[in-house]
Amino acid sequence: FLESGSLTSPGISASLVLPGPRDELTEGCGTATLLIQRPTTEGDQSVDIELTGEGITPEDVSGIPAQVVIPDGSASVSIDFVAVNDGIDEGPETLTIVCTTYSVCGYPVPIPVSVVIADYEPITISAEDLSLQCDRDSVLLEPLVEGGLGALDRSWSTGSSDPAIYVPGTVSANYVLSITDECPRTATATVEVISGCSLVIPNVFSPNSDGLNDRWIIEGIEGVEHTVRVYNRWGRIVLETSDYNNDWDGNGASDGTYFYEVRSMEPELRTYTGTL
Repeated sequence: FLESGSLTSPGISASLVLPGPRDELTEGCGTATLLIQRPTTEGDQSVDIELTGEGITPEDVSGIPAQVVIPDGSASVSIDFVAVNDGIDEGPETLTIVCTTYSVCGYPVPIPVSVVIADYEPITISAEDLSLQCDRDSVLLEPLVEGGLGALDRSWSTGSSDPAIYVPGTVSANYVLSITDECPRTATATVEVISGCSLVIPNVFSPNSDGLNDRWIIEGIEGVEHTVRVYNRWGRIVLETSDYNNDWDGNGASDGTYFYEVRSMEPELRTYTGTL
């Protein structure tokens, strides 16, 4: 006679907890957990573990042993593991983890659990430096971003988190973009803007007598033959001079947007216009 239940599993179950909301595991991104459970807590119970799947090798996964023991007094055991980033474009592969226990008659009872392993596509940022002719008040920086895992968090050196930003076209400067994905991995790129201007004209200042940015400072204008005009929104001139010494503090003008025209005679005649 066969004992009732002698050909069945001792009752273990296996499941996977994956990092993040994705239903697949990406090479080199996040730690997954293999959870093995049983309905009892009595005695030690050995579980053999085998990794199978087309194209799967032991080097594809790190952290899973060939055998694990659920100790006496415990109903489960968990194993953290990662998919190794081998840098090889293999396409999606299905990893099957087979957890095997044995019936009281010694028959193996395999319990499989599967997950798709995807290649990691690195973040790439393509952005060209801009060489201007001092003919644009502002320019749009809009790098092409490809790859990465999941949502991408952007951070510009200006403090913006937008995919594209406008920056002054009359100021030569470097702008750094950092992007972090859900892996998480970070890529950075620097965009250089060369204004082509001999003058650097700011478009904002705050004359509130705090000792910071209280005057409209035009870099490079001193010692250069020039004329400077500033208009209010009705076209009325609020500043006009041919000898500007970076000393204008607004002269009591109210907060708001004004318009400037700066004509530089050296090294050649050039007119700069914009908002202030």
